[in-house]
Amino acid sequence: MSEVTICKNCGISFTGNYCSNCGEKIYHAHDKSLHHILHETVHFITHFDGAFFKTIRSVFIHPGLVSSEYVAGIRKKYFKPVSLYLLCVVVYLLFPFFRGLNMEFYAYTNKNSEYQRITMPVAKQKAINRNLSFEVLAKKYDEKSAKVSKILLLLYLPLTALVLFGLYFKQRKYFFDHFILSAELNSFLVAFGFLFLPLSLYLIEQLGHFISNDFHLPVNNTIIELLIEGGFLLIIVFALKKFYTQNWLWTVVKSLLFLVIFVIIIVPIYRIILFFTTMFFI
Repeated sequence: MSEVTICKNCGISFTGNYCSNCGEKIYHAHDKSLHHILHETVHFITHFDGAFFKTIRSVFIHPGLVSSEYVAGIRKKYFKPVSLYLLCVVVYLLFPFFRGLNMEFYAYTNKNSEYQRITMPVAKQKAINRNLSFEVLAKKYDEKSAKVSKILLLLYLPLTALVLFGLYFKQRKYFFDHFILSAELNSFLVAFGFLFLPLSLYLIEQLGHFISNDFHLPVNNTIIELLIEGGFLLIIVFALKKFYTQNWLWTVVKSLLFLVIFVIIIVPIYRIILFFTTMFFI
């Protein structure tokens, strides 16, 4: 007969190695041995590698597949989509190859900026309150926003999910479903647009300089943005087709509409929140 154990976590009596109420594991002496710790470490690394690379590969090659299977309950073989996005953001935070959706202070406050009417009064008041020149304020803003901008990328998950919810309202899916697809789409955006593409261009340029000192890669921020938007649109089309199973015509129309909303609504909302948040912490 199995020994009855009192769970130290929730106080419930149970038999076996795991609490039937909260899942807490009974730890024995061998669980604290060096051999067991090494075994658990190897298991974690191999499981993480397998699930992570399978998931990221599917995001790039089979858009929408991870989200479709995840919301259907097929989850063991995948890295969680939301965790994948958080990991991409953390990597981007540690290795900022590209400014991403962040903008410098003067891009908000110059007379040609679309945000100038909202941001300039705030900037002037902050300069007065802190007794700073605009040049010093700009420097402090650019330094602070470099990190704040990456943390606030979390805003993209609910904002994107809301757009998907609106575009596919008639399908009566749970908001959770749209949120999972939002995590997959934004994982691609960060991984491709803010990490892989800028890093690839940097390596190509370094290789070119190694071959010839006169080499110059004819790429500017506008071209990079177009490459990102083009790659993002391609992924959106196939992801929406897989996830929502509509015909190709409606999928393409809604994909274009999604990208337009993303660029003219979601990005500005993010940038305005970023500006006010960064100014608050200066």
